[in-house]
Parts: sequence; structure tokens; C-alpha cells
Amino acid sequence: MSEPVDFLTSVNSEANELMGMGLTALRCEPSDRRGRGVIGRAGRFSRQAVRAFVAAAVVCALVIGLASAYYILRQTGRSALTSHIELAAPSDAAAPVADEGETIVYNGVTYCRRASVLNILCLGVDRTEAAIASGLDRAYGEQGQADTIFLAALDTEAGTLRLLNLSRDTMAAVDVYNTDGEYVSTDTMQLCLAYAYGGDDDEGCLNVAKSVSRLLYGLPVDAYIALDLPAVSILNDAIGGVEVDVLEDLSSRDPSLTEGAHVLLKGNLAEIYVRSRNYGLLEANSLRMARQRQYVTAFFAAASAAVSEDVTVALTLYRAARSYLHTSLGLSELLYLASLASDVGFTADDIVTAAGTLEQDGDYARFTIDEDALLAAIADIYYEPLEA
Repeated sequence: MSEPVDFLTSVNSEANELMGMGLTALRCEPSDRRGRGVIGRAGRFSRQAVRAFVAAAVVCALVIGLASAYYILRQTGRSALTSHIELAAPSDAAAPVADEGETIVYNGVTYCRRASVLNILCLGVDRTEAAIASGLDRAYGEQGQADTIFLAALDTEAGTLRLLNLSRDTMAAVDVYNTDGEYVSTDTMQLCLAYAYGGDDDEGCLNVAKSVSRLLYGLPVDAYIALDLPAVSILNDAIGGVEVDVLEDLSSRDPSLTEGAHVLLKGNLAEIYVRSRNYGLLEANSLRMARQRQYVTAFFAAASAAVSEDVTVALTLYRAARSYLHTSLGLSELLYLASLASDVGFTADDIVTAAGTLEQDGDYARFTIDEDALLAAIADIYYEPLEA
């Protein structure tokens, strides 16, 4: 993946350097033999004008090359997305992963998985810039937590995108490892903690993917994308900010975030809006999830519009966030998914929130999934009735 990234970075750097030469003021006037401009008579262009003309031609070639590279990478990514990631659990795990997941039975009807639907695990990791810089959050059990959990179902044939939103507090079977990375047991705990039991970002993502697959009756996960917290504001500002009507009073975090206010989220306001919660309320995370769903919908609309106008915006977003991005996908695959997503009509109605029961458990919240409702949701999103 490094070669395409380095190439594109180099192209952008060269283009920016050339564009900084004042090409917008280009004037190609006739000149005398010494290069002095002579208005009104035929002659050679000045050396400065020739250099500027050549620079402009190079810029055009670079722009065309960048767009061509984008389309080449996009097509490469399309062919690369052919199978889901391996989620094999430890051989002695108490709850092994049933990762075949090609069929399920619901209400006496057998359903088979839609081959055209990609299932991508999307995580928001609650790890700050300071924690990332310190490197302290890298031991098993101290990797940070997956505070935001979405499954993105992208149907490549129907051109639809649907999200399944899972609460971080969902009780799930999680593989536990000791500080040496050795498997210890599979215990029931909050789903968000699965990420913490990874020795690095990829292992954390895979551990969450295993727990999610178990929770969803063995539904395979095709890929994962995780973003550290600082990426929120960076991506937000890269598309000019996101507008929201504030859903709950967060004025204690920022005076502008009063309930009902219409706000353009820029800078750290975006992070405050999607991260903050009132720890004194049992339903604090549920309220935050509502804000996150609202933000995701608004961000998607703004980003899709930007990509539709300029396909290379997807590359800009990738470069902006890549220091905080952890994914099983390569650049070409990410660009292919971004191009697909930009063409779908996505609204808040396309987000399904897993239903269940919320209760207090000491200092923590426990969210128990409604299994019937969950099975109905995944049958609708990922499967179709098997023809007799």
C-alpha cells in the first residue's frame, strides 16, 4: 500500500509547489530577443512566460494523473474485496466463532446471505492524542475501548447503505488475554472492552469483530475500519464542518451547544459533540448514540456531496486521517468503498439501532440485546429467503 500512497503524496506536493508560482497571473506577451515584453508586435514569448506555460502544462498533467491514479486504485480495490477476514478464535475458547454465517433460520424460514452485501465493522476508539503519543495504551487489556460501534452493510448491486448501531454497553462474549498476549478465557462483558484485549490496533479490531460475529449469529465480517478520537475533528474540518441541531444540552462542555441550537461543528466542537456524555445518567450512552447517529448522517451527506464534485476528495480525507486510521483494507479498497458510498442515497432511516434492555450493574451499565429483534434486523439487512 505504501507505493500508491507515496506516489499520490509526491504528486500533490509537486502540484502545490507549481501552483505556488503565481500561475493565475500568467501573461504570455510578445518579447524582444532580450526577453523584454513588447506590446503590439510579433515576437518570441519571454523565458518567464515559457516557464510558466510549461509549469501550467505540468500541473494539468499532474491533475489528470492524480485522477487517473484514483480510478486505477478504485478498480483495483473493487477486485480485491472478494472475501471476509479470518476470525478464528483460540481452539480452547468457550464460545468459538461460527464464522460461516451463510444461512440463518428466522420464523421457520431459511435465509441465505446476500453475496452483494459487504459487512464492514466501523469503530470509534476512545483514545486521545496524548494517549496515542505516550504509547501507554498498547498493553493487553489497556488498548483503549471501542466506544462507537457500527456495522456498515453496503450492497454493491442495489447501491444501498445501511448501518447497524450497537451499544458499547452490549453484553457479549469477549476473548480475554493476559499481558503476555496469551488467551485466558471467553467472558461475558461490555462489547467495548473487546478492543482493549488486543496487543495492538489490528488485534483489538479483530477481537471486537469476533465478539460481534458471535453476537450476530455467526454473521461474517468482511473488513474493519477503526478511527482514534482525534480523527473526528480532522475529518470534520476537511469537509468544511458539519451542521447539526443540538439534541441535548452540552453547554457545560461548550456554551454554543445548547439544546435546539443550530451549530456548525468545527474544530474540537465535533469531538465534543460525539464524545461527551453525562456519567450520572444510566441512559447517557444511549443519548450519545443518538447524537452520533445524527452526526454520521450529516457527515455522510456533506462528504458524499464533496466526493461527487471532486473524486480526489476521498484521497484528501484518507491523507488527513491515516495517522489515526486502523483498517484491514488497503488504499485501493478504501477508495472503491468511498466511491460506492458517495453514490448511495443514505438517510437517518437507514440506521438501525439494536433494541434491548438497559440496567445498572454497580458502577456500569449493562445493555442486553433483544435477540428476536436483532435476528429480525440482520435477516432484513444481510439475508434473503432461500428459494425452495
